[in-house]
Amino acid sequence: MTRNNLGLFLALGMLLVVALACGGSKTPPPAGYVGAWTGADGSTITIRGDGSGDYKSGGTSVSGGSVTVDEGAKTMKIAFAGLGPSFTIDKAPSGGQMTLSGVVYKNGSGSSSSGPSTSNSTSSTSNSSSNSNSKKDDKDDDD
Repeated sequence: MTRNNLGLFLALGMLLVVALACGGSKTPPPAGYVGAWTGADGSTITIRGDGSGDYKSGGTSVSGGSVTVDEGAKTMKIAFAGLGPSFTIDKAPSGGQMTLSGVVYKNGSGSSSSGPSTSNSTSSTSNSSSNSNSKKDDKDDDD
């Protein structure tokens, strides 16, 4: 009978842990943190406006976890059932970039090109002007 009681207590304990971890309300993170981030080390972080998030780095991953940002303590945690990585916020999000525990994360496309952003806008400007010239040529051909 003692064996049955032990099994029952373990089952109830595990159920309680899961219920507390999954049933907690998620607090929305500050707006600057929301987005899809790619780290210089190849890790990825997705933070949603409802306070949920994902993390992937090598063999470690958390999907649908709860994101907790404490700007006062300069910490961020992404956890599911209490398990997941914690980060030190070295630099808060600014200009589509943040630094967590020494790793620089970029928001958006996730490209890790180290070239200046002006070269990208210059090439897109020349592309759009050549496209508009093509449209003019097409229009002239129709006449």
